[in-house]
Amino acid sequence: MEIAAPAENRKIVIHALNAHAQVWVADLEDALSPTWRNVMTSQRNLRDAVAGKITYVDPLGKPYRLEDHRTAIVVRPRGWHLPEQHLLIDGEAAAASLVDFGLYFFHCARPQLARGSGPYFYLPKLENHLEAKLWNDVFEFSEDWIGIPRGSIRATVIVEHIHAAYEMDEILHALGAHAAGLTAGRWDYLFSIAREFRYQPDFVLPDRSELTMDLPFMRAYTELLVRTCHRRGTHALGGVSTQIPDRHDAAARARAIEAVRRDKEREAAEGFDGTWVVHPDLVPVCHAAFDRMSAGRAHPVEPPGDAREITAAQLAAANRLDARVTEYGLRSNIAVSIRYLEAWLRGSGSVRLFGLMEGVATVEIARSQIWQWLHHGTQLHDGRRVTRELVRAMLVEEIEKCGTGSVQDRPTLAFEQAKALFEEIALHENFPDFLTLPGYGRLTRMPSASHDCAPAKPMSKTTAGQSASVARPVRQTRLTIPCSSGMFTHLQLKPRVAFSLAFMGWSAWLAEHAVAHAALIRDHATGFVPIGLEIEYLQPSTFYDCQSLSVTTGVRTWNPRRFHSLQDVDVLLVAEHGAPVARLHLQEVCVRIESPDTLAAAPGRVPAELIEALLDNPGEIDERPVLLNRGAPRVPAEAKPIAESRHEFVVYRHACEVADQWYSEHVCDYIGESREAMAFERMEECPALVAGLSKRIERISIGLRRPYMLFDRGQVLTRTYRMGQETHFVHQLLTASGFAAGDAIEVFASA
Repeated sequence: MEIAAPAENRKIVIHALNAHAQVWVADLEDALSPTWRNVMTSQRNLRDAVAGKITYVDPLGKPYRLEDHRTAIVVRPRGWHLPEQHLLIDGEAAAASLVDFGLYFFHCARPQLARGSGPYFYLPKLENHLEAKLWNDVFEFSEDWIGIPRGSIRATVIVEHIHAAYEMDEILHALGAHAAGLTAGRWDYLFSIAREFRYQPDFVLPDRSELTMDLPFMRAYTELLVRTCHRRGTHALGGVSTQIPDRHDAAARARAIEAVRRDKEREAAEGFDGTWVVHPDLVPVCHAAFDRMSAGRAHPVEPPGDAREITAAQLAAANRLDARVTEYGLRSNIAVSIRYLEAWLRGSGSVRLFGLMEGVATVEIARSQIWQWLHHGTQLHDGRRVTRELVRAMLVEEIEKCGTGSVQDRPTLAFEQAKALFEEIALHENFPDFLTLPGYGRLTRMPSASHDCAPAKPMSKTTAGQSASVARPVRQTRLTIPCSSGMFTHLQLKPRVAFSLAFMGWSAWLAEHAVAHAALIRDHATGFVPIGLEIEYLQPSTFYDCQSLSVTTGVRTWNPRRFHSLQDVDVLLVAEHGAPVARLHLQEVCVRIESPDTLAAAPGRVPAELIEALLDNPGEIDERPVLLNRGAPRVPAEAKPIAESRHEFVVYRHACEVADQWYSEHVCDYIGESREAMAFERMEECPALVAGLSKRIERISIGLRRPYMLFDRGQVLTRTYRMGQETHFVHQLLTASGFAAGDAIEVFASA
């Protein structure tokens, strides 16, 4: 018996290891929200668990520790499709699967062998035997590298893609001596069918509740899996049961236990050798079911019944379902999706919803069904057609329901981002292969992840409430800039220089992928004006750390419906030895130039002749953009005010660009001057202001609403706040007459 649980929570890890299951599946994939903190904490907890020294004390002082040290540990790394942007290999994001595998193997392989176990893995999301062969190559290299016998690693493949179902024999053969068996992955398997056959109307799936393991094509899948494993002398494991027994509701608890008992007795009767659950209370239920159903039989065995051949047509018979789509089914898919995505974006990958422990796989099948029903104009049982308007109306209702329950105090940004992500993965014409790909970009930009180590490579993403097209991958440009001492203060790279490098990266990207910047203006009467700039310094870096800087730039250009063309520009600055220095994000609006002499311009859209070169999707994106210059208030309600001052400035020519209006990177100079002037003037009465002189800037965010022209006078109204261990300098950019031109925030660690 196996119990699956995430690894980032020490208390959950201890409960899983004390559940008296034979195996704890440390799920670093579908049950993980892959913030860098979660990834690293999971590895630390795995190391401590293998050593038998993992402990935990809750806030009330109650201690938790291991009862024994006999439970085997099997690690489920992330799939081949996912990047890990916090680690670079030759300037590229590492494969998340190799990060998870490599860290665990390096720290735990020998200790596991020493205690009579071994480095055991579950391999997710495999689509064919070639991916299994790649894993086998990784295993052999790793075993040779640390000097342990080949075959020490054992791996079980989760068959959760219909393509893999046709290659079970080949997958086991490709893994060779490392093959331990196969496991049935129900929801991801159904998701793969919905994804691969999404354009075929006869493969439209009914309500999720109708998709049971008793369906003929699912029976063919599990029967073939069991038969393949037993013919090859490996183990066949059933799918995970996600029911959660409610210890405070006897009736609900009884229903959950009964559902699991029936499911596990079915698996045992079909010939499976073991199974998964997600709650310690269900482990004895599984033991009882398998002991009762398999009493006296050999192990492993051929499945009962006739040895009829399982055909390819039987595996693909999901087009023969006679069931309906109901309002309940549609609403259920929306409800579980929005709640899970909100939690996932806050860093929780294993979420209890409606009595079940849900992971990414549930949302994958739920959102793929919604996409199918929309794309094919499916009618509900009451005659209504599934439309985007209907889905959005239900989505708003479900979010409102969330606000009336225990989640009412959650930040609204998480729901805004969850709503935007839901619309991107379920309502767009283009179907993202995995929700975690666009989701990862959003996750790394969530404020809750702001104290995580920042990604080492930019990824496609947009600001809160926006959604990037997934029509084609992010195109990137890389250039190297030699560094001089004038680019740095004694503490760090100057913010203005960082933004200057970002704009240079953008110009290089434009020339490589579309048209030179000058030609864009001269020949196409088009430009892009920054309205938002963000920078996050990733680690301390001075002039002596940076002989040169690599500038990697990725750009997304898109047309929000009823709005101007927008660009999201992501830039990563990396020192020559590979250390990430800063990550920047620019948001730009397209302008059409009305006068070639004065360069007067007005917001507009990309001209027709540049659509193919610039736009990631030629169509309109059904999202209302949330702009960086119209974003959330800069000052949290709990911030403690410290001081306030005003600083005047004049826009001289050195701060202007070719149109004689100020160049946006110089905003850093004006707000920096205001901060430093305040610190010098008020330091004696407000010692906290010294952080603005003596500490490194952690991050800056700027929103611009209107430009300053040559010789314009302006002023910066600066207010300082204390936020926990940080000092925030919040700036308002004002014209001489007092009109708002923009705002900004600089964040420092407190002095």
